[in-house]
This record gives sequence, C-alpha cells and structure tokens, in this order.
Amino acid sequence: MRQNSSGKLLVGNVNLPVNPKNERCEQTPGPPQRKRQKQSVALVRGQLDKAKAITNHLYGLQQFVIGKPVWETYLKGEEKDPKVAMQKVVDAVQAELKKG
Repeated sequence: MRQNSSGKLLVGNVNLPVNPKNERCEQTPGPPQRKRQKQSVALVRGQLDKAKAITNHLYGLQQFVIGKPVWETYLKGEEKDPKVAMQKVVDAVQAELKKG
C-alpha cells in the first residue's frame, strides 16, 4: 500500500476499510487442536469400558418407539436425571413385554 494512502478502499460513495477488524483476535485461544482431540478420545475411550450392548428381545427396534414418550421427558427437561428417565423406559418396555 502506498505510504500516503488513507488505508481505505473507496467504492462509489461508501468508504470500506481495507483490513476490517477481526473480532476473533480479541478472544483468548483455546488448547491446540491436537490436545482437544486427545481429550475427547480419552473421554470416549473411558466410556467404552462402561458401555453395554442393547440386548435383543421380542420387540427389537420397537422398544425405542415404546420408550420414546418417556425419554423425551428428559430431553424436554421435565425429568432432570437421565438414569431415572431410562429406568422408566426399561419399565415401560418390560410392561409391554408382559402384555404379550
């Protein structure tokens, strides 16, 4: 850029700055991408040790349809504890199994 220029680009009757202010420059940077990936990998890996497979039974995927109104209460915030909500889902599916 020329030394005696104003630093603005003139387009028609509008003055536009050549280098607009970048708002992200003022934010404090987070950890590097490689560190964030390691943190998420460790979190997922730790949860895999506790995970259990969904057991097969008479209803198969229908169990999710049966439990949908119950687990949606957790997603909507009506039920605060996810374990309580999931236990209610299990109870609903078991009740459906008993009906035959």
